Amino acid sequence: MVNEATIFGNGQYAIAAEYLIALQEIVSEHGVLAKDFLKDTNLPLNILIQPQAKIGQQSMVQAVSNAITLTKDPCLAISFGKRLVLSRHGAIGHALKASETLAAAAALLVQYIDTRAAAKRFEYHIDEGFACLRVLPISADVILSDESYQFFVLSNFYSLEGHIRWVLGRGDDELPITFCFDYECPIEIPEDLRPPGIVFLYNQPFNEMRMPLTLVTEPLPLANEELFEAALVECQSELVKIKSTDDVVFMVRLQIRKSQSRMPSIEQVAETLGISSRTLKRRLNNAGTTFQTIKDSERFSAAIHLLAHTSRSVEDIADTLGYSDGSNFNKAFKGWIAMSPRDYRESVCSINE
Repeated sequence: MVNEATIFGNGQYAIAAEYLIALQEIVSEHGVLAKDFLKDTNLPLNILIQPQAKIGQQSMVQAVSNAITLTKDPCLAISFGKRLVLSRHGAIGHALKASETLAAAAALLVQYIDTRAAAKRFEYHIDEGFACLRVLPISADVILSDESYQFFVLSNFYSLEGHIRWVLGRGDDELPITFCFDYECPIEIPEDLRPPGIVFLYNQPFNEMRMPLTLVTEPLPLANEELFEAALVECQSELVKIKSTDDVVFMVRLQIRKSQSRMPSIEQVAETLGISSRTLKRRLNNAGTTFQTIKDSERFSAAIHLLAHTSRSVEDIADTLGYSDGSNFNKAFKGWIAMSPRDYRESVCSINE
């Protein structure tokens, strides 16, 4: 059973038409006609005036390919990434803007990116003192040329870097961020298009942005609890609308979020879904993840929210999240963000003092 959500064009994964419209704005500045931009996408022309619509990912890929061919602009991905300001990301953009820290924003992005681009996945983790936001491989169902693949990776990095700069209020300051690409350098990016302080590394194992932990734990000046909560409710509503009930990862996340008191066990979630825990494990494995991975992701998101927005003790939060004691929660939290729960709470609350 699939929730009601019309997808225009080709492809089973939904992408917000807002991104197609942003790209069309750029190609029109190169003199490209809308009909040529949409050639072979199976999209109607009036999709360009429907920012709230959803389009199939393969139609977006075709539009990107058309744009690359028609503009012959080697820096098109950079222009596109810079064009995607936070307001173009709908509710998730407002939630990111109102987050307490970049770590909180990263957790939110991982959970709700599907509301904007369902074929795209992010992963947040700590590695040797750095916070890493990794762009995971797009589904094998999505057919991409090398140029289109590189376009999506580079535009993602430029968009995210611009958001980070904006929410930190750093403008043109140098930021200690590294862009890691899993491919060879395709073009020499002009100096005036290189963000201040950003290091570009190619032929890396993964596509990811690496930042010092001090940057992601710094309280954000635009943090707003009321706006964040309102945007989060909208993100949750949008996710339910676009998701299929046979998406096992989504259904597991949903059941964990519905738990009001303690984190449920895999047996409890499986029972709610009407299957055995063994079947659930197999289905999650086929989806490339595990129950523990999903549970830890939800724990991280819940932990930073409870620490920032409630006065509950660390021990009480640990119990709610299913840890045997505060010590185990403290150890897990340090693994997520290299900082204790109490230190994180103090750093976030200090901005309001």
